[in-house]
Amino acid sequence: MNYLDAVICETLRIYSPASFAERRALQDYTFDDIGLTIPKDTPVRFPIYAIHHDPKNFPEPEKFNPDR
Repeated sequence: MNYLDAVICETLRIYSPASFAERRALQDYTFDDIGLTIPKDTPVRFPIYAIHHDPKNFPEPEKFNPDR
């Protein structure tokens, strides 16, 4: 069953059913290195496809590999 879970997770990584995730900032947050501030209650969107297909996060991102 562990391998089946790994296969399902890897399939969902490659073919994600959602394109974005959205959250709201709970407090003001400042990125010191670039000087950007996100005010409280601002919606922030995360591109799931881009994160799941970035070689920095997943080596060989287009390759199906349930053993990651």
